[in-house]
Amino acid sequence: MGTFRLDINGPKNPNTVGRDIFVFHLFNDGIVIPNGSQKYSDYLIAQDPEYFANENITSMYWRTTEKADRKCTTDDSSAKGTMCAARVLEEDAMNY
Repeated sequence: MGTFRLDINGPKNPNTVGRDIFVFHLFNDGIVIPNGSQKYSDYLIAQDPEYFANENITSMYWRTTEKADRKCTTDDSSAKGTMCAARVLEEDAMNY
């Protein structure tokens, strides 16, 4: 259905994805899943197994992605923080 970003502190700074802005996906059945979670990968595969049979689905999970711009880290200046919602929820903290 769509992707949305949630800014947890409104207009206050830093207004940075992965710090106070987090990315989620909303599906037609009402399911909301954080971007970069294993659940997101599993959900996509379940919805369209034929399409994802030939896709590298590990790039959709923050722990296994090899795409630098998708990682949730402060160690890599190319990281954009788009998968940080999943990491924060899995680790129950901002460990980056």
